[in-house]
Amino acid sequence: MAEYDSIAADYKKSKFAPWRIAVEVHSLFNLLGDIRGARVLDLACGDGIYSRRLRERGAARVVGVDLSSGMIDLARAEETARPLGIDYHVGAAQDLELGETFDIVFAAYLLNYARSLDELAAFARAITKHLRPGGRFVGINNNPAHAPERYTATRPFGFVKSLQPGASLVNGTAITYTFFQDDHTFHFDNFYLDPQAHATELAGAGLEDFAWYPLQADLSILTPQDRTLDWDGFVASAPVLCFSAVRR
Repeated sequence: MAEYDSIAADYKKSKFAPWRIAVEVHSLFNLLGDIRGARVLDLACGDGIYSRRLRERGAARVVGVDLSSGMIDLARAEETARPLGIDYHVGAAQDLELGETFDIVFAAYLLNYARSLDELAAFARAITKHLRPGGRFVGINNNPAHAPERYTATRPFGFVKSLQPGASLVNGTAITYTFFQDDHTFHFDNFYLDPQAHATELAGAGLEDFAWYPLQADLSILTPQDRTLDWDGFVASAPVLCFSAVRR
């Protein structure tokens, strides 16, 4: 994906923002639980930051896949510098054919790139194909229930969302994320699909018990200055949400 090739370094740096660590990472690994010995496929792995975290938390095998060759270049560079035995592939998640199944398919910001119900269904079929029966699909996603009037409330945390002028939230609407980093900004688009569509399309592909999970915050890891931000408001009006499903 050329869009991410051009912002790969900025996007990698954004993964270390305080909300990423204190909320995103904390919430995801609470939901994942004990992954020691698990085989994990990390879809939309980006620069491999979660692939590495999964391996460091005891996953026996981790495979990372991303559409952006620039992101995978960063991931492979990290693997060369600090080998963890992670395999990385450039490819579209919906077209994936790895020829193996995993205990967990992990996806930090994959489903929100589906522009239609058909694309969401294609993602879901690929996930099912690579997940063993009883295996879990766990990740984090743009929160489709996040109200547009709250999109700019996250500015103190380093990013905002926006819609095109006159746009409303219907399936396929682009939601632009703008990140404020150092002395510049960068942006990319996610796409809105209504909350129930996720459960419906995943169930159609054999992924049951889909549920959204609220965010949690661990402020103990933050600096005193960062703790002064409105973390209760961030969690209560969550711009993103965790989710989980199980392959039947």
